[in-house]
Amino acid sequence: MKDFKVTNVTYHRNGICGRQFHSVRFSYDNEGTPMDNMLAVFPVNARVAEGSVECYVIDLNNPTRNWRGDNFVHPVAAAVADFEAKGPERLAAAMDKLKSVLRKTKTP
Repeated sequence: MKDFKVTNVTYHRNGICGRQFHSVRFSYDNEGTPMDNMLAVFPVNARVAEGSVECYVIDLNNPTRNWRGDNFVHPVAAAVADFEAKGPERLAAAMDKLKSVLRKTKTP
């Protein structure tokens, strides 16, 4: 996959007990054509090595176009693994930002 660049990774789940998944926004070069607004949906705890991973891919600029999700499994899985590895860092940064906002909005 040429020039695969992740722009955002988020975690979701459907309702209280619903299936957990990650969404990955990315861009890449499709044989000379830049694809700059792609979205992949990837299940939590996917077992990539077993080869039976569901990965759904949508071009947000043209949602009617078909994409083979299995072609994107490995770069998307790597993006999700990186996102998960940075969990404590993200939490600390979010807490620092919240503290900063609370300090600014503190009323006498």
